[in-house]
Amino acid sequence: MKTSFLFTMLLFPIFGYKNLANATDYYMSPSGNDANPGTLSKPWKTLDRLKTAQAILQPGDTVYFRGGNYLINDASKKGTYALSKAGTSSKRITYKKYSNEVPVILYDRRTIDQSKGHLVAMYPGNYTTFDGLTFRQTEASRCLALEKDCVSRGLTSSAKARYYAKAVRAMVVSGSDVIIRNCVVDNFSSVGMSFPGANVIVEYSTFKNISNHSWYLQGANGIYRNNTIDGSRQIPKGGSIFGIQIQYQTTRSNKIYGNLIKNTAASAVVFSGKTSYNEVFNNVLINPGMKLDAGKAVSVWCEDGPMGAGNKFYNNTVIGKSLGGIFGDVLTDKCLGVRPISKVEIRNNIFYPSTPVKTDLFQNYSNVANNIFYNISVSAPTGNRLVNPSLVNPLGLTAASAMLKAGSPAYDAGRGTVFPKTDYSGRARPRGRTFDIGAFEY
Repeated sequence: MKTSFLFTMLLFPIFGYKNLANATDYYMSPSGNDANPGTLSKPWKTLDRLKTAQAILQPGDTVYFRGGNYLINDASKKGTYALSKAGTSSKRITYKKYSNEVPVILYDRRTIDQSKGHLVAMYPGNYTTFDGLTFRQTEASRCLALEKDCVSRGLTSSAKARYYAKAVRAMVVSGSDVIIRNCVVDNFSSVGMSFPGANVIVEYSTFKNISNHSWYLQGANGIYRNNTIDGSRQIPKGGSIFGIQIQYQTTRSNKIYGNLIKNTAASAVVFSGKTSYNEVFNNVLINPGMKLDAGKAVSVWCEDGPMGAGNKFYNNTVIGKSLGGIFGDVLTDKCLGVRPISKVEIRNNIFYPSTPVKTDLFQNYSNVANNIFYNISVSAPTGNRLVNPSLVNPLGLTAASAMLKAGSPAYDAGRGTVFPKTDYSGRARPRGRTFDIGAFEY
C-alpha cells in the first residue's frame, strides 16, 4: 500500500497536475488551414474557425495570431464574431500577436445589410484579453459605409439614416473584465470601440482615422489609460463627432488618464446625461474641435436626463486649435433647469488655445476653479488665472509639447484634495498643496 501510494503521488504531478493546471496555446495564420489542429506548425486560418473554436477554449488558453491579414469580406460566413468563451479572474482567455509579428483583423465587407444597423467585428466574452492586434477597415469598405464616398459633406436626414445603417465599428466590449492592450484600431466608419461592459481596461493602444467617436463609454469601473486618439479623419456631422463620449446612467466610476487626444472634429471629451463619478485627468488634448464650431475641449449635455454627480475633469492640458472654444453645454428640458456644465468639477487644468477664443458662458461657476487660461478674448472665470503657463511648445502636436518650462506659473500651484498621484508620464506628484497644474509635473 505504501509503495502504491508513493507511486501514485509521483505520477500525479506528471499527468494529473499538468492536465489540470496547464493552459493550451492555439495558433492562427493567414497561411493556415481550418482543418488543422491549431498548433504552431499546423495553425488555423480564419476567424470563422476561431468562432467555432469557442467550444473547445478553456480558461487560461491563449490564441496566438501570426502576422498578416485575417480577412472579413463578403465570402466570410459572418460579419460579426462573438468570441463568447469566458475566462476567469485567475485564468483569462487571451488573443494576442505572436512574437513581433503584425496580425491585422481586416474588415472588407462590401455588401452591408442596412436592416442590421451598426455592424461590429467582434464581441468578446468576460475575462478576455486582446494584446497586440490591429483592427482595420479597408478604405473601399469605409467609403461604401460613408455614402459610397469619402467626402465630408452635409447629410440630409434620409442620408444620415443610411449612414448609420452601414456604419462599422471594430468591437463592442459588452463583456466584463475585458482588457484591450497594445492594439491599433484604424479607419472604421463608425465608433472605434464601444464599452458597455464593466471593469474594462484599455491601455497603450492607438485609435486613429475613425469617422465617428473613437470611444463610446457606457459601462462602469473602467480604466482607460496611456492611449492615443487621433481624430484627423472624423467626418463632421452636426456637432456629434467626439474623441470620447461618456454617456448614460450605467456609465459611472471610470478613470480616464494619461491619454493623448488630438485633432477631434468636435469636442475632445463629452460628459453626457446621467453619467456619474467619472474622472478625466492627466490627459493632453491637442486641437480639440478643429473642424466644427460646436467643438470644444470639454462639453457637457443632458442627452438622456440631468447630469449625474461626481464627474471630474482635472489636471489636464489643452493646447492647439479650437474653433468652438473651451467649454460647451446644451441646456435642454432634460437638464431640469440646471446648467450641465455646473455638474462637472473642472480644476487644475491648463487651457492654451492657439488662437484667441471665449470661455463661453461660464465666467462664475464655482466648480470651474484654479485653472490657468491663456489666449482667451475675455477675462478668466472667477477663481482662475489668466496667465501664460509657459509650455514647451503650445503649437506642437506631441504630448511633450504640453510640458512645463522652468518658471511656469503652474509650478506648485495645484489646489484641492483630489489630484493624481502621478503625472501624464508616470512621474510622482508631491503630496499636499505643492503639485503642479496641468498634465505634467515640472
